[in-house]
Amino acid sequence: CSPIPAGTKDDDYKRLASYLTLSQVLDPNNRVALELNYGTQEQGAFAGFANKGDATWYGTDVNWYHKLSENLMWNSRAEWFYTDAPVHVMMANIDPNTGIPDPTWGSFYGVTTNLAWTPTPNVRLRPELRYDIHSGPGRDAYADGQKDSQVVASFDVSFFF
Repeated sequence: CSPIPAGTKDDDYKRLASYLTLSQVLDPNNRVALELNYGTQEQGAFAGFANKGDATWYGTDVNWYHKLSENLMWNSRAEWFYTDAPVHVMMANIDPNTGIPDPTWGSFYGVTTNLAWTPTPNVRLRPELRYDIHSGPGRDAYADGQKDSQVVASFDVSFFF
């Protein structure tokens, strides 16, 4: 973990972000990983919306990696993340009438699954499906503050050099 300066060049606010990852190979085709995270931010930019000066966040995720073949992996992840003030998760919607941010904080849950295909060692194609839920104060986190959950489908292409 490492404190990182936050704020303007004249401020002395500190940010601490820490992560611990544990991984276990179950057999040649299966691996699981657990990640824990914790952080704080002095005088967070939007913390005042939650009647706080400093902000704290923490969470965990569990990942499962299953090798289907030499170049095809099925990966799944379940995660939970909590922030007590709108600092680490910047889901701030802007009120169209006032121009004032209307941010989100609380618990965020997510479930993700994807297939990762590497047709060559330097290229990875990955379709992914994700479901997110928000529970907490402030505005709903998704659909411009109108929904507390969302489904996201994505596709990415990665090139490795």
